[in-house]
Amino acid sequence: DSLSQLDRLKKLLLDERRRQEGAWQQIQGDLESAMSDTEQAYVDYRDVAGGLQRAMNRTEERYADCDESALGGRREEDEREAAEEEEEEEGAEEEEASQHD
Repeated sequence: DSLSQLDRLKKLLLDERRRQEGAWQQIQGDLESAMSDTEQAYVDYRDVAGGLQRAMNRTEERYADCDESALGGRREEDEREAAEEEEEEEGAEEEEASQHD
């Protein structure tokens, strides 16, 4: 009788050990999966961050181009206005000279 109790205890211990090993393997598998997901998330983050940085650089370049273009356009407009004013002044001076003659 005590032998059968001992055999039952051994069987219970072996069953418990297998159950714990199975649980431990499940935990390890879950941990490996979580680590893999984390690594992939980091790779995705780097890709997104790199794309964002490239977009920001392009935007800065476009703003710089717009600023240069606006400055260039403003410069041309200023030069045109100065030339018109000069022509008006010359025209006024010629008119005054013709009136004095």
